[in-house]
Amino acid sequence: MQPQPYTSEDTKTSMEIRREDETMEQYRPFIETLLPYVRSFSYTWFNLQARKRKYNKDHERRMTPDEERRCKEELEGEAPEEKRKWASRLLAKLRKDIKTEHREEFVRSVQSRNPETPHLCVLSNPDQKGKMRRIDCLRQADKVWRLDLVMVILFRAIPLESTDGERLGKFPECQHPTLCVQPKHITVTVRELDLFLASFIHLTLKESSEEEEDVEQSITGESRLISCLTSLHKQRISCMLPEDCCPCIVSSGNWFYL
Repeated sequence: MQPQPYTSEDTKTSMEIRREDETMEQYRPFIETLLPYVRSFSYTWFNLQARKRKYNKDHERRMTPDEERRCKEELEGEAPEEKRKWASRLLAKLRKDIKTEHREEFVRSVQSRNPETPHLCVLSNPDQKGKMRRIDCLRQADKVWRLDLVMVILFRAIPLESTDGERLGKFPECQHPTLCVQPKHITVTVRELDLFLASFIHLTLKESSEEEEDVEQSITGESRLISCLTSLHKQRISCMLPEDCCPCIVSSGNWFYL
């Protein structure tokens, strides 16, 4: 079999790869400094959202909770090296979108572990309309994400739905809410339904733990509802309850280490 001819598409691909390698080398100090602070959860989250969209498009229905759980477990089992490569590429994109004079403050704020340390705003480069830019976070992505949502997922691992970008807000201390991407200035608006579900599930789990003898009994309609709500919302309510009473805490570990 004769080899395939070298096409312009191949040339474009090799040029893109070469440019990406050059960019990665140029941004290496920035990337290597922040890489240990990127949450492993972020790789799972962005890839899971993409797979859910593709599944919905292919099957004209949403994933079931079991299908989503299996997909999530598969992503969590990906090789650490693959996750590091993904995080490095995304950090390189973020560096380009942060104003040059704010990059040092961004690095300092991500590295800081003292919650009482004041943090200055970190401004991003605006789009043509003066609003916050959106970027793709995966190769051949079919969706772009606002920079502040990317920061929340990447460095704080707050579990959100893909449509929760509208619920992001800024703390009163933030002086430039339109363009600020400082992770510690970003907050999530909690709806009344979220608070109700968080309280309901937490109290139900607490009562169940105090009455272990009832666990072996047949599942009633009410407990089925509780089980379903727990499965669907346990990640999201974890950021709404105090750490000492939350039934499912988002792990502070699983970061990317060099």
